[in-house]
Amino acid sequence: MPAEPFALKGCVITPDRSIEDGYVAVNGAKIASVGSAKPGDLRIVDTDGVILPGLIDLHGHPEYNVFAAWEPPRMFPNRYAWRGSDEYRLVVKEPWKRLTENPSLLRDLTRYAEGRALVGGVTAIQGASAKYPGKEEALVRNVDLRIFGQHKARSVVDLSRSTTDDRRRLRAKIDAGDVTAVYVHLAEGLPSNERSRREFDELVEANLLTTATVIIHGTALSSQQFRDAKDAGAKLVWSPQSNFDSTERRLGRRRPSISVCRSGWGRTGCRVEAKASWPSRKLRDGRSNAKARV
Repeated sequence: MPAEPFALKGCVITPDRSIEDGYVAVNGAKIASVGSAKPGDLRIVDTDGVILPGLIDLHGHPEYNVFAAWEPPRMFPNRYAWRGSDEYRLVVKEPWKRLTENPSLLRDLTRYAEGRALVGGVTAIQGASAKYPGKEEALVRNVDLRIFGQHKARSVVDLSRSTTDDRRRLRAKIDAGDVTAVYVHLAEGLPSNERSRREFDELVEANLLTTATVIIHGTALSSQQFRDAKDAGAKLVWSPQSNFDSTERRLGRRRPSISVCRSGWGRTGCRVEAKASWPSRKLRDGRSNAKARV
């Protein structure tokens, strides 16, 4: 980001109105203000375009938004178990496969997901599948794909399926600065599940625990693993609803408890980003809760 604050000028679209000659002041990686008054003492960049200042959905699977949220019917120890269950196969997996086999329907799925995101104030999202149409202009930026003319991020869902050469190539791109973020589904299971915890060790062995690493979920990580992630400069995306579905609701509890803190999440100082998996609601000051930093 530019070292000095600046302001973008253009037609600014907000949740409540449009400002024909509006300004979006940017300070570092944050939006400082949005309005019709010209910010004083800031460099002005006239975009001659439409500006939608928005939120970042830190993790989601947008194409699946055509389905209602899946409520796990029983306890599963990890994501491998629920992904391989008959319940998930019948309700989500097979219907989604049929829909996405048709290219035109796949495009409709993505446009529907993007429309839902925009309504909630989201203008960038992470977590699309490999089938996501990435060669055409999207309504919402997908940070896994090409944005601003560059492809700087990668997503890894099943690290165990990658080859040694895949891992070496990815690490080389990180070292060269060609890849600046690697989103890794990791340790999505109960704290007692050994298979989920081993995924972190595999990440370390693959030489992919770096400052570019973004761990998604991490519900099974131990206190020491969280400390190791912090020391490496990695980040953690905490996805509340899906994490609670994985670790709490499947245990039969009606409401999420704070048992996730037993694994040391609250004591290590690891940088955590929490995203809301539920529809965005307005806070008292008018901001949306779709992204929160903990």
